[in-house]
Amino acid sequence: MYLISPKQLFLLILLIPLLNSFQVPQNSQNGGPITDDFCGKFPEASETKYVDEPIRVKGEVDMHYQRLIATKKLRDDCSIEGSVKGKHIIDIEDGGTLKNVILADPAKGVWCEKSCKLINVYWEKVCYHAAGFSGDDSSPTVHEVTNSTALHAPDKFFTQSSKGKTIIRNFCGHEFGKVYCSCGSGCQPQYQRRVEIYDSRFKGPGLTLISLNHNYKDSMSMSNVYVDPNPPIKYICQVNKY
Repeated sequence: MYLISPKQLFLLILLIPLLNSFQVPQNSQNGGPITDDFCGKFPEASETKYVDEPIRVKGEVDMHYQRLIATKKLRDDCSIEGSVKGKHIIDIEDGGTLKNVILADPAKGVWCEKSCKLINVYWEKVCYHAAGFSGDDSSPTVHEVTNSTALHAPDKFFTQSSKGKTIIRNFCGHEFGKVYCSCGSGCQPQYQRRVEIYDSRFKGPGLTLISLNHNYKDSMSMSNVYVDPNPPIKYICQVNKY
């Protein structure tokens, strides 16, 4: 069972409506990129596309900075309640690499079936999770996120249910519940997991950077990580028992 203190619960209750209130940032009238006051300027979009069905990624796929917006066929709206029962905007097959894309409305997020690489992926807003990392057996997986930015997550940026590790490198995150979460009691079977974060920056409001499972001996490491003190991120790492 997940152990959460009254203070943690109170903070999470405060965070969810605050983060859900953010609207998807709009490109300027001349089609220019958005600029976040912490993470900086996004790449300029080559074009904007509305997505009705999940995009399948096999091998290495360069999206050439297309800006993708999910339609009602993928989710009801860009919120936890409106997307949790919806579909992912992109599904990545085992070993696939997704490069150079801007997600203005990612529906349920990006889904990696097993090992994957996300390079130069920019989330203007996160509806539920930015990306979920999965695996259908006990074979170790590696999920890599490099040179990417995500904004305004009402829940988590990255969640891992697979055995193996997630590596986050040169990433910027602004306003979130959790940056990385090792999936808890809702994931069966369970595995030992590891997360590594390097050369990255984070700004709140936020609950925690990393959430791990004590029972399965999860582990983490961080190097050259900057955490902006205002508004605060309550925890750097939480260790949960089930």
